[in-house]
Amino acid sequence: MAESSPAAAVKEEGNQLFRKRDYKGALKLYQRAVDMFGERSTDAMNTHKNIAACHLKLKHYLKAIAACDAALSIQPDDVKALFRRSQAYEANGDPDKAFRDMATASKYDPQNESLRLEAARLMAVTSERINQRQSVDHQTTEMMKHALTGDTLDKRRQAVKNCVVLAREGAGARKLFQSGAVDSFLALLKDEDEDIRTHTLHMYAQLAEQSPAMAMMVLTTLTKDNDRLTAATASSEVKEARAAVRILSCVLQSLAETGDFSPQHAAALDSILALIVKLIKNRKVQSDARDLGINIVMKHAKTGDVARRFMKAGGVRSLLLTAALAPSPLLAMESSDSKAGRMSSETRGQVSVALQKVHEATRKKGQPDEEFVADCLAQASFGNDPVANIQPTNAMIAVMLAVIDVGNQILESGDVFSCLMAMADSESLEAQCAAAEALAFAASDKKRARGIMLEGASVLKKLYAKDLPASIRVRALCGLCKMGAVGAGAPNQRSMETSSLIALAKKLRPFLVNDTSKTGDVQRWAAEGMAYLSLDADVKELAIQDEDILRAIYRVCMSGDATVQYALANMLVNLTNSFDKQEETEEREQLKKLGKFAGENIPEPHPKDSDTFVKKRIDKLVEMDFVYALAELGKSESMGAKEQVARVLLAFVEEVEHRGVVISQGGAKSLISLSRENTDKGKVKAAQALAKIAITTNPSTAFPGQRALEVVKPCISLLSNMHQLLQYEGAMALTNLASMSDELRLKIKREQGLSRLEDLMFEEDIRLRRAGTEAIVNLLYCDDIFKLFAEKGGRHFERLKLWVLFSGVMQADFDVGLCRAASGGLALLTSSPDVCQRIQEEPQGLQILKELLVCDMPELHHRALYIINNMISASKELAQAFVEKEILMIIVAVTLTSKDTNVQSLGQQSLKGLVDHGLFESLEAIQQLTATSMHELQSVTERLQEDARRRDGIDDDEEEEEEE
Repeated sequence: MAESSPAAAVKEEGNQLFRKRDYKGALKLYQRAVDMFGERSTDAMNTHKNIAACHLKLKHYLKAIAACDAALSIQPDDVKALFRRSQAYEANGDPDKAFRDMATASKYDPQNESLRLEAARLMAVTSERINQRQSVDHQTTEMMKHALTGDTLDKRRQAVKNCVVLAREGAGARKLFQSGAVDSFLALLKDEDEDIRTHTLHMYAQLAEQSPAMAMMVLTTLTKDNDRLTAATASSEVKEARAAVRILSCVLQSLAETGDFSPQHAAALDSILALIVKLIKNRKVQSDARDLGINIVMKHAKTGDVARRFMKAGGVRSLLLTAALAPSPLLAMESSDSKAGRMSSETRGQVSVALQKVHEATRKKGQPDEEFVADCLAQASFGNDPVANIQPTNAMIAVMLAVIDVGNQILESGDVFSCLMAMADSESLEAQCAAAEALAFAASDKKRARGIMLEGASVLKKLYAKDLPASIRVRALCGLCKMGAVGAGAPNQRSMETSSLIALAKKLRPFLVNDTSKTGDVQRWAAEGMAYLSLDADVKELAIQDEDILRAIYRVCMSGDATVQYALANMLVNLTNSFDKQEETEEREQLKKLGKFAGENIPEPHPKDSDTFVKKRIDKLVEMDFVYALAELGKSESMGAKEQVARVLLAFVEEVEHRGVVISQGGAKSLISLSRENTDKGKVKAAQALAKIAITTNPSTAFPGQRALEVVKPCISLLSNMHQLLQYEGAMALTNLASMSDELRLKIKREQGLSRLEDLMFEEDIRLRRAGTEAIVNLLYCDDIFKLFAEKGGRHFERLKLWVLFSGVMQADFDVGLCRAASGGLALLTSSPDVCQRIQEEPQGLQILKELLVCDMPELHHRALYIINNMISASKELAQAFVEKEILMIIVAVTLTSKDTNVQSLGQQSLKGLVDHGLFESLEAIQQLTATSMHELQSVTERLQEDARRRDGIDDDEEEEEEE
């Protein structure tokens, strides 16, 4: 086929695109060329190899193999096609075939040393893989034999443990599965030894985790005939029961995350959810096994349609039946008690979190699902017996904790409220305790707190005043605190006087500080009451000045009690004033004045919420190690609590001196997690806190190891925020991160950080331009990113004009930081001849270099001479530009007068470069040429300033008008 043929021309176009790394474009042209060449021609064979090269670059390994197959079908001994197919096979995880092709290529070209070395390397990889495979096969066979027929108990135990280890790896799991371990190990579930039964269950869990197919087989096998799985979950042995519940979790995870909607898959999913519902309801199941089952719901409720299927399986009703049986705090039952049929003290809190997750996954347009509401109402059926009403009250409380609106909907239905009044007046201490708790939770709803206050406050006061157990009195007091806290943030909107709020706080103090019970129940309720009162600045100051109160709050934070985490996080937000504040504007001030004139009660800030008071409170919390407490609260399942924690940590790191403490106490690590899993607002707060840390602290210290990579995405997210301060902080943080390693620079590029930083260079705010430019300069130290700017076909090459303009010294909006960054970037980029040529072609290019040289800043002289030296070194043609008398005179003047040795050296190198190109006979000749013109330097400077003014569109008349 003649080289001038249309097909050859298309192929050559593809070659040019390939050289420019436009692999997709090249691929299209190569495929067109193949069709034009004809199927069996040599040119078609060569083009197939080019197609394979494109697919390799694009990581389309199977397509690369197919292209090589096409080439080899025309010429079976083509070495390059064999080589590329070998590369594709290896990349696709098939080193055996890769070795076969490389060995064949080496046979066809025995003189090629690189092929021989590659074949040897692949042979070693293949041998190791064969040995490993044989080893796994042998181990699996032996372990199964010993587990089932071992002659001693110890050997059988160890063999089953080894099978668990094998099941963790893909090869071992597949061999166990193929060898029939799922069926044959059923017999071990009846073994007399608890360890063997437990480890067998763990093996099933590991297999279920490997793939949906294995998960379905495990589920089918363990539930057919005798339901071995349900029996195991109800085991009296704690470890065995927990292992059985783990199987439920692993099977659900494998099935729920596949996105498979086939009838068989849906039936399996419904089957596993039915087992979980059965587990939660089963009174024979131990409390910690049941709690694990509830945790499965919490973990997977938002995966696929798990929540809706769980609800249809009766899941919500089963959760509330369990919550109804929650033990009374008066029984002081330890959370470690796991006897069959009993609930742990944490069960109801976990039920509430699970209900919240189901509600969030099934709500429509922000409203609870009708079936969810109906199930909640159905499980809270009240009668005339105060004692019998304890269980529906417990269920209602669980709903209140999960979705306060639905909980209060139950409270307001029928005669529920009057039933609570009757419980509070009854002789039963447990009924009184449940009533006090329900009213206290109901008061959490600000919309209804005033209404509840009218009817419920007297009941709560009576319960607090009586000589009753502390558990009842503290609940009543907490309810009163919630009612009193309505409007407490503004002194003129309180529902109680300051003295009353302080009195409530002082009454809470003994419950908070002196609780010596093992359960910590009284202290938790006192902490929640104090959290609500902390809306008031006087209470904030009372709490912050009492170290005993702070230590008690710290202990409750560290307890991990899900029911109080949000309230505690809220309290810390109140103490630090890290809630959202409306920006004070002239328009808002006018509206306030109009409101007051119209008689409206406009909220007024408290004097003790001034910046001085807030800073002292933050300092005290940091001093009392509350970063540890926040890190613990940040693990909460509640998105609301996570947002509040992010707010407080941001308040902590506002002060530079606190950042080291935040890092050392785990705050930075917690913020990374909070930037991923949080409300939208919480993610922004966490990202901003991370950015502040990254700006002032060495990132390798603040974020050791791979943790720095996790900070990149949150910081990039700030670049798209509507607030310029957040954009600026995000860019500054990325500047520091980009100074660390190529791995981080490439991470920034992959996360679209480079394009977003470049967008900042077009912003009107000079600080944003500077921050974006500085970050990109640090990114240029990575070769892959450097090429995008430095090579003529690079994606960002055309933006060099902006870098040249930003390097100017004499424009009206001159910013030394921006100029320093832009000229520094050009100094780096001019190691590329393409960039040197572009600066020379740019109308303002040489003008900007002159401006840099005549300014009074040696560091800018250094950058300008570095650029000039690179341009002169690039080619004689480019060097010719510096023969022009004016710029030559400036270079000589700066070289001779500068006190900076680096500037002197670069100036000498530049002049010597002109001599080396033969543009001048010697350095002396240059000096003689420019000596007579040195006195013109001042007039040159003035002319450059005039040119800069014209470039900016400013004339002398405008300047005079501005001066007047």
